[in-house]
Amino acid sequence: MKFGDGALTDDVERLAKAVDAIARKCWRGLPALMGRTAAPSPAQISDALGGAGVDADTAFILAEWEHIVQAVAAVVSEYPNDWNMYRRFILLKETGRASWGSVGAVERLAEENSVSPYVVRETVRSIPRRIAAWVSMNLT
Repeated sequence: MKFGDGALTDDVERLAKAVDAIARKCWRGLPALMGRTAAPSPAQISDALGGAGVDADTAFILAEWEHIVQAVAAVVSEYPNDWNMYRRFILLKETGRASWGSVGAVERLAEENSVSPYVVRETVRSIPRRIAAWVSMNLT
């Protein structure tokens, strides 16, 4: 399945947006998704989802938390370069600095990874979708 071609269900797409919001907006969101810290509180998840405009159920996310963390581990293991690009993109974007000189985060990552800006954007969009699809397709 190619991500981004409309093949994902609405539930998977909603979970992908929720995962991305948690990664970007929750206190210690990335470490929590990687299982390095505790899951964010219901209030933190709710605030992150609301701030990102994501229509997802906080209770569902917490009920599926273990599966989400397992999915992140699987994506990190299967696609380490893509995960590192996603992680670095979030760190660059969420530090509040829009650009370094005249170079934005996408261009900076494209140069660092010897890929086009399009590849950076597609990679960043695909990681939360891969995580959500993994949750959808795996029971353990």
